[in-house]
Amino acid sequence: MPNVAPFRALQFFALIFGLMVLAWATMGGAKGGQAPMPRMFEEGLTYEQAAERSMKEGKPIFAVFSATWCRPCQQFKRGALSDPRVEKTVKEGFIPAYVDIDEQRSAAKKFKVSGVPAMAVIKGGERIRGAIGMLDAEVVLKFLEEAGKDAEKKPAK
Repeated sequence: MPNVAPFRALQFFALIFGLMVLAWATMGGAKGGQAPMPRMFEEGLTYEQAAERSMKEGKPIFAVFSATWCRPCQQFKRGALSDPRVEKTVKEGFIPAYVDIDEQRSAAKKFKVSGVPAMAVIKGGERIRGAIGMLDAEVVLKFLEEAGKDAEKKPAK
């Protein structure tokens, strides 16, 4: 009778290796993990800091609500939020604020964030317009254009 022990050991290691590859792929594989912060948020303003600056400069806030554990949020950061056209539009007409919902819970609660990623344009402490989901750059640009027009109609508090 042939010795099957080496074959079973090989099957066991193949199974373990397969499970490890599956776990790696499920967690995002090579593109997984936390995405780099888009350049428009390099200053690292909290919502409260952005609100103070908004009052001084009269510009609305472009707030992105996100979480480190949220894979679509990380894809949103790598995609639309890193698009040079989006960055230019935000820098010209808005005060950018990146809100990690786990670190800035009061801001997430104040604006009733029900899912992430989400974005909102805020002026005078009031949400002018909002959207939820991982959107592409064209949709974000349209959102910013429309929200910017709405914000112009609202006086700063």
